[in-house]
Amino acid sequence: MKALVYYGPYDVSIDDKPHPTIKHSEDVILCITSTAICGSDLHLYHGTVPGMQPGQIIGHEFMGVIEETGPEVQDVQVDDRIVVPFNVSCGPLQILLMFSQGMMLQYLEQDLLVSLQL
Repeated sequence: MKALVYYGPYDVSIDDKPHPTIKHSEDVILCITSTAICGSDLHLYHGTVPGMQPGQIIGHEFMGVIEETGPEVQDVQVDDRIVVPFNVSCGPLQILLMFSQGMMLQYLEQDLLVSLQL
């Protein structure tokens, strides 16, 4: 598969990467049909996001067709077309039910939510 890979500030390229595999029972593998650049991708490109390591794949707004699902996936199926917007969450967390994703990110930034185990 092709992926946009970060190598350092102002240094990215489209590289061949291994095809992903299902690793967890709730995983979904997509064939990406369209993608976009988000403003936050520019922060990565400029090197202003701490923790970015050379070799990381970047990009998080895309559309695609589901190629494969893990055994516990129930809400979508193979050949479904989906859109993944910028504000995806990392799972069914209680804080998302109580507040909003924006609130969760504020908590994470303030180290109030130390670890997540899903």
